[in-house]
Amino acid sequence: VTLHFDDGTTATEGFVANHPAVEQRAGNLVAELGLQVGAAGEVRVRAGPGNEAEGVDGCFVAGDMATPMRSVVKALEMGTFAAAGLVAAMNAELDARDEL
Repeated sequence: VTLHFDDGTTATEGFVANHPAVEQRAGNLVAELGLQVGAAGEVRVRAGPGNEAEGVDGCFVAGDMATPMRSVVKALEMGTFAAAGLVAAMNAELDARDEL
């Protein structure tokens, strides 16, 4: 990749990477719910399957909110994790009430 700069100089690189600063569009909701936020602005989730937010039981986090590695593919993956975690939590709740 050859980069052409405004001052007329060029540089040839093997690849170009960009990591723009991002901000959660749901920042107000994150604050209102008291969700824990990581260094890259992602909502922290509990270890293990399900993407349940740290510190808030029953709150599942999906998409770019759940990962510092923002990409369409990763957002889809995190949505799938959140959906699976939600179903597991609902089944556990029903099982605990002997309604499953």
